Amino acid sequence: MAKSVRTDLPVLTFDGKKEPTIAANIYNAQQAGWERILTYDYQKDQVIRNQQRAWKRRGAMNTPGEEVPSIQGKVLHRDEYPFTCTLEHKGSAWIGHAVADENRSQGGQLNAFLEQHGATRGFVNSASGFQFVVEVVNWPPPSKVTGFAR
Repeated sequence: MAKSVRTDLPVLTFDGKKEPTIAANIYNAQQAGWERILTYDYQKDQVIRNQQRAWKRRGAMNTPGEEVPSIQGKVLHRDEYPFTCTLEHKGSAWIGHAVADENRSQGGQLNAFLEQHGATRGFVNSASGFQFVVEVVNWPPPSKVTGFAR
């Protein structure tokens, strides 16, 4: 059963028709129980912000006993949900793989969304900081039902 989502928060939407690997990763993470409502982890100092995100990424990628394979080349990138820029990440995340162009596009969309809503300048819309909903549309794709041969 889907969790109810607050309707008063801004919504960041990813479209499965345009970004199928990103949509699949976010959809699967949310189906596995990761939050749909995320909180931007605002840190004014860029050096500290970069250190915190690097720590989270290392924690998610190097969980003891769970090796995440590194994929070489330009085709696929690792993709994390919740995003490293959120409080919900905490060094643990859903790790998937995404087409490199989609992954870069996702980062650009996320940054533009946060900037548009003032989150990168310290704006807060709840007691815990700047919160937003992550939504996936057009995913999963409709299943194709085929006839049975007799």
